[in-house]
Amino acid sequence: SDVCSSDLTGPGVPLDKVEFVFERFKKLDDFSQGIGLGLSLSRSIARKLGGDVTYDTSFKGGSRFVFVHPKK
Repeated sequence: SDVCSSDLTGPGVPLDKVEFVFERFKKLDDFSQGIGLGLSLSRSIARKLGGDVTYDTSFKGGSRFVFVHPKK
């Protein structure tokens, strides 16, 4: 598998909201930009390719989203 991650500074995602941020049109903060589709679409596409997009709950100092794509 190929693994790629994206690290973001900021407060991170509360553990009880991790799956919530992957739902369509869901945002943790109504004042942030976007409409809440990016993570949902990313995960959906990754899963159709046989991979996944996850949130690294062990990362400290912000948020880390991990994209795993299987090698063919």
